[in-house]
Amino acid sequence: MNILKTIFFVSLVILSTKANSQGYIEYQKEITQAENYMFDGSFKESIQLYRKTFDAYEFNFPRDCMIAAQIADKYGDDTSTYYFLKKALRYGVPIENISNNKQFRFKYFIKDLQKEYSNIRNQYTNGINLEYKDLCNKLYIKDQEIRDKDQGFWRNRYFVWQKSLRRKWENHSIETVKLIDSLIPIYGYPSYKTIGLIDTSLPKTYINNVGSTQVLIPYIHYMSMNKKKNPKFLENLYDEVVKGNLSARDYALLCEFDYRQKHKKEIHHFMLGKSLYYIRWEVSPNKDSVFNDEEEINKRREKIGLSNCYYERLRKIYQHNNWINFYYYEF
Repeated sequence: MNILKTIFFVSLVILSTKANSQGYIEYQKEITQAENYMFDGSFKESIQLYRKTFDAYEFNFPRDCMIAAQIADKYGDDTSTYYFLKKALRYGVPIENISNNKQFRFKYFIKDLQKEYSNIRNQYTNGINLEYKDLCNKLYIKDQEIRDKDQGFWRNRYFVWQKSLRRKWENHSIETVKLIDSLIPIYGYPSYKTIGLIDTSLPKTYINNVGSTQVLIPYIHYMSMNKKKNPKFLENLYDEVVKGNLSARDYALLCEFDYRQKHKKEIHHFMLGKSLYYIRWEVSPNKDSVFNDEEEINKRREKIGLSNCYYERLRKIYQHNNWINFYYYEF
């Protein structure tokens, strides 16, 4: 009997270790499954899995909370809608994003949320590193100021012509990445969990934004450069995905830009390249279209918890038809 108990205990430890090693990859897999349930018409199962996942993790991505709230609202589950919206507020979504959101059928819960908002907002601000956020905001502002200086309507063309300006911008991106890389082991990757949502007062932001792109944008610039990079750069960022400091979607986006830069001679078109890494871009999503490299893309996506290309196209169709807002930014 003692031997059996020992074996059982060791098995639990092994399973626990495996779960901990996956961390927020498992979170993303469950969130993806919850979204897929909705596409399959299983609204009740979708809502149940969302609630189970949110309760199991100390941090929830605000984007996921807002999507879950829309699903619950369309299903008519008012209790779950309120629950998900409170979660969204807790992790940084301003209440104006909810009160002005046309996706929701009922607004009776707004008054109740407003009564609790001050307390919930304090929980959010107390849960992030405000000094770290201020640093990232300044780095982002400088990035945008350099890129947009004196460019006006012809911004992109002007930027390509002005080599000195582009060099200055690239150098700032390199400095930003080096600085943030040195701080990640101390504070974690600066995103939703560590510094919260981007403020709409910053350049190139918009109302109802639920992103955290202060550092993501300079990192994308960095991944798009020809200059040599730290070979363990993406490997280190993968660890941040596991910890929940970097979302799987943002990580996939960085990998995508890195791949495109390394294989730009093989890619015929930025939007419809014949061989991409994590993302199959489509101007007009078609759920029946299949690509030769899609199987490999699916393997990479599913490894970090993202949906396969079929479900990803459904998301774009639903977004395009204004049925549900998935808060897409780059893909």
